[in-house]
Amino acid sequence: MDESLTVGENCLNQFLNQKSHFCPVVPHDNCLYFQDRMAKRCINELDVICPRQFQQEQEQQLQMSTQQGHEEGETPGIVICDFKGKVKQLNDHLEHSCCLQM
Repeated sequence: MDESLTVGENCLNQFLNQKSHFCPVVPHDNCLYFQDRMAKRCINELDVICPRQFQQEQEQQLQMSTQQGHEEGETPGIVICDFKGKVKQLNDHLEHSCCLQM
């Protein structure tokens, strides 16, 4: 195989444990993998908003889709959690400072 595949580590581990460590791409056993540090660095630097805020906005959009009075493309609802940061900062935000704690 000449190309690399990008897969979430947890998903790959779960698959390999369920399938007796047989490779999901080309049939062979003793499948090994490695972490792509460059991809991980790039992903950690992506800008994100709080996923709890995003979930709340989706719920509000569903409620308001039956109501009229908002313009096309307008996001209804109120921003309660205004976190905007990097992926690498998100876990700390969700665990310690998010005002939308579950």
